[in-house]
Amino acid sequence: NIIGPSIEYKKSNLMNIDQLNDQEIILEKAKIGTILYINQKINNHLEDKIWLETKKTVLELPNIKEDFYIDNLLSIIFYYYKHKNYTMLDNYLDKLPYIPRYEKTIKVIEILIERKFYDKAFHEIKNHGYKKIDLIKLLQLCEYIIKQKAEDIDIKEEPILLYISYYCFTKGKYNQDTLKYLSDYFQGTCQQIYEIWDVAKEFSVDTKAIEERFLGQILFTESWQLNSYPIYKSNIKSNPITKISKAFITYQAYLYLVKEIRIDSRYFKHMEKLVAFEKNDFSCLALLKYYSTLEILEEDQVKLIYRFTMNYIKDGIILPFFKKFKEVISIPYDFIYKTFVEIKTDTHSRVTISYQFMEEGKNKEPLEYITEEIQEVFPGIFVKGFQIFFGERVEYFVTITNPDGTKNSTKEMTLELEEGIKMNEDGFYNHLNYMKKALSKRDNSTFIDSYEKFLYTDYMVSKEFKPLID
Repeated sequence: NIIGPSIEYKKSNLMNIDQLNDQEIILEKAKIGTILYINQKINNHLEDKIWLETKKTVLELPNIKEDFYIDNLLSIIFYYYKHKNYTMLDNYLDKLPYIPRYEKTIKVIEILIERKFYDKAFHEIKNHGYKKIDLIKLLQLCEYIIKQKAEDIDIKEEPILLYISYYCFTKGKYNQDTLKYLSDYFQGTCQQIYEIWDVAKEFSVDTKAIEERFLGQILFTESWQLNSYPIYKSNIKSNPITKISKAFITYQAYLYLVKEIRIDSRYFKHMEKLVAFEKNDFSCLALLKYYSTLEILEEDQVKLIYRFTMNYIKDGIILPFFKKFKEVISIPYDFIYKTFVEIKTDTHSRVTISYQFMEEGKNKEPLEYITEEIQEVFPGIFVKGFQIFFGERVEYFVTITNPDGTKNSTKEMTLELEEGIKMNEDGFYNHLNYMKKALSKRDNSTFIDSYEKFLYTDYMVSKEFKPLID
């Protein structure tokens, strides 16, 4: 008091919350301000009957803000959840219009799932996310949506359901319903799809849809999956000859033949079945390449080699590994004694080779390179053959012009006469090489032996083959 002397005074509450009884709260219902005052003061009060009745009374007040209403409603929900009064809990959960974003949001969603308010929980997950929710409850929610709502909505249009189902799967939580749903609709990487398929098979889930999606995705993306064979084998059990199964086995042949990628060896049996009833060049050539790596060939494999190899050579499809069949079938000498440069690249590319012949003891000065275009003998495979004699070498480099016009050149490389020519092999080429080799080593005995064989072969040819005269 700035005018007169100070007057003594003391502060006291308008009302003592601890002394309120139920009747006083009921009587005060008509007084909105009083109820709001009590509610404000009672927030730190012990959660007893008075606290509860006050909260309930607030919910009945007219024209209060929605966030204020929800705040008090959530307090009541947690009260009944704590005291396990599920009848009242369900009653107030039903009144909850939405869940605000606050520290207990996830817990409220878990309570909704626990009390089977699945639709509300699913709606709230769309707003607040799911990665912090208990996995068992998430799986429970997915199972309900998949089983109960499939008739009411198109679950394919619920991406959040796929996300949740797959998230649970990655955490090791799944059942037959979620696995079937993922098998039918999940879109992901080939590895993700394979992992789902692998588990789904253990649960005896129908996996036809995910198998076709897996095979189609590999074909569309031109990717490679080492463990693809089990899915392919499962897919062809019901119908072994489908467009997608034939396309897939052809693609495996392409990977092995052109891309030089290691594939599951069990695919070759299916290639054999395919070429038995239709001509499939990729599968035929992949099989031939595979057979060229085997030490022991079966009778059917030799028949297939004989059936296809000569036809491909006649058609100008000459691949270097054909030379490995010279012990099995008769192959033209002009092919056997060539050394090949093989380039595998995009089928729309242009491939040229620049080369020069060098001979031992000669050509000390660099010669001008000869540049030629290498022919594409098969889609993606470009082959150039050289007849090289002993003491000669070919120095070369290859230039690839890509479809976009860019160019890539290899480093300079060298071709020399292949090792392993047998002395008892007949043919001018062999004898000439051994004569040159013997001269370089001053080996008169070998030179004479080779020269005699050369003359004998020349004589026999002249006797057996006469020129045609009109």
